[in-house]
Amino acid sequence: TLELYNQRRANSRYEPVDIGITVHTGDVMLGIIGEEQRMEGSVVSHHVETALDLERLSAKLGVSILLTDDTLQSVRSVNGEYRKLGMFQIDDDQPPIELYDLFAGDPEHIRKLKSETKALFESAVEAFRQGRFYDARERFVAVVKKNRYDLAAKLYFFECDRYYQHGVTADWNNALRIS
Repeated sequence: TLELYNQRRANSRYEPVDIGITVHTGDVMLGIIGEEQRMEGSVVSHHVETALDLERLSAKLGVSILLTDDTLQSVRSVNGEYRKLGMFQIDDDQPPIELYDLFAGDPEHIRKLKSETKALFESAVEAFRQGRFYDARERFVAVVKKNRYDLAAKLYFFECDRYYQHGVTADWNNALRIS
């Protein structure tokens, strides 16, 4: 739908609209706070903050629809192809979170490239998690050679290169840390 909308915008010489969608599942507390003259709705949950952080992360990863493992496990089926992005350390106070790229909403040529490189990308992510940074780096290079638009593969490549050259810290938890 966004692709069609952007085609109409292009015909009118407007800039395209680019969005990132994050779907995260978790408990929230929703309520009305205030007094009779001034009431407002509010949501309290660390899951809301996580969703906001993930929304920002979606742009850095170059994904249009970002799913958490909790979301993927809670739905019966996902329409469209997706790939495992791996574990990400979003916040030091929270455990790492498993993320997925649902690329059904990407432009057709990007969907095709992500589909073609899915197995290689996921094997590179697994090598990264195992601490095999040289192997992971080489696989991410192969992904980027085939799909130069893959920001997630580029991000992983640079982290693999850094870890391969300098090693990891004692508290490394097999997750990619994004600041």
